[in-house]
Amino acid sequence: MEGKRLKSKRSITWHEVRLFPIIVWRQGVVRSTRFRFWWQLVAIAFQKPHLLYDYFVALSR
Repeated sequence: MEGKRLKSKRSITWHEVRLFPIIVWRQGVVRSTRFRFWWQLVAIAFQKPHLLYDYFVALSR
């Protein structure tokens, strides 16, 4: 399985749960690029749902 990421068996931390609404507020409501954020989020959710976590991690930095 070269090139494929294995599914992580770790649980989501409380810190990550708290960051989710903050990211959604800042990226999906406040910023002028909010439409691009929602478009990418939906596209990733349908086409590559295994990358959703990585998408949010990239946005939180």
